[in-house]
Amino acid sequence: MVKIGKSARKRKVMVVEDEEVLVKPLRRFLEKSDFDVVTAANGRDGLDLGERERPDLVLLDLIMPVMDGYAMLKGLRQSVWGKDVPVVIFTNIIGTKNQEGIFQHNISRHLLKDSSSLKDVVGVIQEVLA
Repeated sequence: MVKIGKSARKRKVMVVEDEEVLVKPLRRFLEKSDFDVVTAANGRDGLDLGERERPDLVLLDLIMPVMDGYAMLKGLRQSVWGKDVPVVIFTNIIGTKNQEGIFQHNISRHLLKDSSSLKDVVGVIQEVLA
């Protein structure tokens, strides 16, 4: 029997976040919402993983060790695979001078961790990928 309609391929989300207590529930909730999920704990690993995995969307924290989200976003937009990938910033940083620079890199949305539920995050990801 041949399935007609919706593609069998799940959309892939890359979560770049160093707080493991946040990564685990995010991964579980995204997987329950029918996404494939890959994770990286810093921007350097995120760039490398993104190059290999080519996610459909990047959920990116800004403050991380090794390479922060600002530097990763800049590198992402300079790469062939990442120049057009949707990026949702997911952080608690508000109103810093550095944050103003993220908007020049064509981000899709900006969510605050402390005021966004897992359901909110998934809803924004679904909206951006629609």
